[in-house]
Amino acid sequence: MLVDVSDIKKKRGSSKNIQRSVMLEAFDYKGKKISFDKNLNLNLTLLNTGEYIHAEGKVNAVLEVNCDRCLKHFKMPFSFDIDENFSESPNENDVLPIKNDKIDLKRAIMNSLLLNLPIKFICNEACRGLCPYCGKNLNEEECKCDVDDTDPRFAALKKLFNDKDE
Repeated sequence: MLVDVSDIKKKRGSSKNIQRSVMLEAFDYKGKKISFDKNLNLNLTLLNTGEYIHAEGKVNAVLEVNCDRCLKHFKMPFSFDIDENFSESPNENDVLPIKNDKIDLKRAIMNSLLLNLPIKFICNEACRGLCPYCGKNLNEEECKCDVDDTDPRFAALKKLFNDKDE
């Protein structure tokens, strides 16, 4: 998504507001497919600081992901801030290039998106996940697994308490 900055590049302190709907393609992140339900809404201000063109604003999106607990596909509203610098001679790692009086906002959006993604995607706080033994989704049905989670190192101690109860 290229944006022409020739009009604000000439004068320090000049700015430009951008409000657009942007489409991003699905991508893989740490083995998870992340796609978008609809276009991202971008509300951004570009400011000529003299040294950089500074981009600052907010992006609203709806992500389509799988829950890390129950593996169910769900839609997740997601907002994040953008705070990036652009320069014609980017000599720092965190400064993005200006080429032919245009900046590419896609890279800035992706940088900020990746920095703000949660570690785990959870469909809701009460998600119980999958049974580790039979694999049933515990949000939809109870499983009949007879699970003894006793650490084998404490089995003798458990037997001692069971004998005492009798």
